[in-house]
Amino acid sequence: MSWLRETGHAITDHMFLQLFQHFTGMFGLHAISASCQPPHISTMSHTEVSSSPDLTFYDLPNCDKDTTKLFAVCRAQRNTGRLECNDIPLQPSSKRLHAERQREITHLDAEVIGQHGGDLLIHYTSRSSKQHGILGLIVQGTNVTFSEFSCTAMDYEALTQGAPSFPEGTGPMIKFCKPYNILRAGDRIHVIEPLLKLGFLQCSL
Repeated sequence: MSWLRETGHAITDHMFLQLFQHFTGMFGLHAISASCQPPHISTMSHTEVSSSPDLTFYDLPNCDKDTTKLFAVCRAQRNTGRLECNDIPLQPSSKRLHAERQREITHLDAEVIGQHGGDLLIHYTSRSSKQHGILGLIVQGTNVTFSEFSCTAMDYEALTQGAPSFPEGTGPMIKFCKPYNILRAGDRIHVIEPLLKLGFLQCSL
């Protein structure tokens, strides 16, 4: 990357995508890029929508010509955007305020969350039976954020029909972790275990 900057070459989203794909390959993970597969099409609120994640991690032993099963979808981009993830000062007297701010995703902007959430929702029914929810990966430069989307069959049906109405504390859930920089040794410690587990799941029968 430094050589490219010094020689005036443009650094593209695809370069960071390839870097991350090579990195996950070290853990036995095999991903297929968007250019090698057609968009996944689903019906939401009586409208056809499509999703083309930059990388898709399939449950290869359980895929056939009619059925695809997958573990995770990934979006990658060069622009790191809102990656500051500092603690927000809280008023100690307000427990509700503390709970609300704990739910804030401060390092991802609304567009990234919306696009990634759409990928997870559209691919949810194709998730592998080896896991409860579907995993997501957001790559911003050399930073990676893990996510997980889970919901019940009834909740998913309500979402696809365009009439979601969930009591407080219930309904579909997307969880995000903090961003980890794969080039920093201290951060890599936290991504090794989940990637190794995903690698074992992907190759197991």
